[in-house]
Amino acid sequence: SLKRMDSLMVASNIKRMSRLELLYTCVANLAREVWKIRGTLPGGLKHYTEKDDINQVIYHNRSEDTSSKIETILADALLLKDFCGADFDTSSSYLLLLRVLKEQAVGNEDGTLRLRVKEDGGMDSSILQNPADPDATYREKAGKQNRGYTANVTECSGEEEPDGAGLRRRRPP
Repeated sequence: SLKRMDSLMVASNIKRMSRLELLYTCVANLAREVWKIRGTLPGGLKHYTEKDDINQVIYHNRSEDTSSKIETILADALLLKDFCGADFDTSSSYLLLLRVLKEQAVGNEDGTLRLRVKEDGGMDSSILQNPADPDATYREKAGKQNRGYTANVTECSGEEEPDGAGLRRRRPP
């Protein structure tokens, strides 16, 4: 019998985010959750709960400001992570913040964080693409960039065909 296998990307309906947007969104999501539950945030983080804050941080951004804004967001992320502690260890927003910090940042000797670069390694296709869909992956195929899910399809031909349980049975004559 003959078998043919191909893989394809099933698109996810998510926004393509820059690293700045990804970090900001994870910090802002957790900050809003902490604000709802505790009614307080550590110094200077309340702006993440305001509706138009994303416009000020992301969309009114000049390219020369990006690295300083990322440094600020990484410092805020550490502060928020320490503030949450074990109380939020089952919160999806908290777990996504931990994940994005692990995937996108590297610790400095002075206890601060910096963005991970190619030389640091560890940036593969499974890193977080958007907090709205944490299972989506990244892939390049045929020169196109795709974000979503990979599916493998197998086509079989011959005298036997698969049944619903994955077992083979004879085709009727």
